[in-house]
Amino acid sequence: MWTTAPYKQSQLGAAHALIRQLRLGTLVTEHPMDASPLPFLLDERRGPAGSLVVHLARANRQCARLAQGGQVLVAFTGPHTHVPARWYATSPRVSTWYYAAVHVYGQARLVTAPASVRNILERSAAAFDPEGRGWTPDTDYVERLLPAIVGVEIEITRIESQQRYGQDGPLADQQAVHQQLSAGDLNQQQVSQWMARAPGSGLRDTALDPPAAFAEPHADD
Repeated sequence: MWTTAPYKQSQLGAAHALIRQLRLGTLVTEHPMDASPLPFLLDERRGPAGSLVVHLARANRQCARLAQGGQVLVAFTGPHTHVPARWYATSPRVSTWYYAAVHVYGQARLVTAPASVRNILERSAAAFDPEGRGWTPDTDYVERLLPAIVGVEIEITRIESQQRYGQDGPLADQQAVHQQLSAGDLNQQQVSQWMARAPGSGLRDTALDPPAAFAEPHADD
């Protein structure tokens, strides 16, 4: 992923925090090229840069490629929106797009052992629905599902992360765009929150609660 200094996040912990917040990533394999949007777990303790864990249907055509191992890409995209040129306080300006993105590259390994797949399912349920930690799946029902599900573990070899929210522009422009976004629809309001907390942003309004991506990660995910 092409990044420039004002937007690039070099700290591994910051990239991990974004993954934990965004969760849904697009798994990309090649030969042949294919992609699937999937909700990922992050295991920070497995491998120098951590590992991603996910489950998918055995019938997914990517499974044949994943069974061979090799490099894969997982792309995560955060809140994003179009920003028209007229929103800026200075001129001339051009319209642009604000977004956050994390690209994860790694070595994939297919997980087929029923006990291991079940463990991935249980970890996913606990991580994605923490309020439902008391959920106890029907054993027979889950056993019937397991043959149709596989797991994937991806040992991370490289992470590229950026938050591109106009933080390289004049403070007057940042304030003007932030005001427009804050008065917009729910998606634009979410972008305004991420904009205010983006690395290098001139917007440091302590009255704003930081998005969960900037909170401490859960130790048990």
